[in-house]
Amino acid sequence: MKSFFTLMLVYFFSTSVYSQNEQEGTSLLNAEFIFSHSNYENGILRFSAFPNINFPINLLIGRNNPYWIETGINIRNKGIIYKDSITYKNRTISLGVPIKFHLPFKKPTIFVGAELDYALFFKNKIINNADKQKETDFLSKKINPFQPGITAEILLTKGMRLKASYYITNFFNNNYSDPVNNIKQYSGPSNIFYLSFVTGIYVVTTRPTIIRL
Repeated sequence: MKSFFTLMLVYFFSTSVYSQNEQEGTSLLNAEFIFSHSNYENGILRFSAFPNINFPINLLIGRNNPYWIETGINIRNKGIIYKDSITYKNRTISLGVPIKFHLPFKKPTIFVGAELDYALFFKNKIINNADKQKETDFLSKKINPFQPGITAEILLTKGMRLKASYYITNFFNNNYSDPVNNIKQYSGPSNIFYLSFVTGIYVVTTRPTIIRL
């Protein structure tokens, strides 16, 4: 319920920011609210709101009927929660680069493309009733560092998009073995799929950067 009210607050803020501009604006900073799941055994739904930040670069390529491309830099919090008698919460903070192409439709506004994330920070929380254990690591060997994915977005309103993403590599590194007992810790697929709301925080009234070919 808390995440729902947070999302609604950001939605009304983002649409009001856009409504103050008479011209079309482009985002200087985007926030992303992610609802994710995975095909890992006993996986459950996960929500993350911070830090999911995108610094977009909008490009118009060509002189006549220019083609719209988006790229930039992402900072993303994604992970997997799974549980049996114990709950395991795994997450990474990654740095990524997207490239998205605007489909040639006037309406609706749709982007499709790909992203490549590199996992920098890993956190694992194990919850067994009242007992909680935490593990943190930079550049952890427990996960695959390079995480490519495919994505599609549709513009809902000015300042708000609905996004779907699927990561084609496993989140966990199935070749990782516990250094104490030399037993592999993960097995099976661990691909992440998520739906998210992307909202523009700051906007300007200038057009995207134009590249003349």
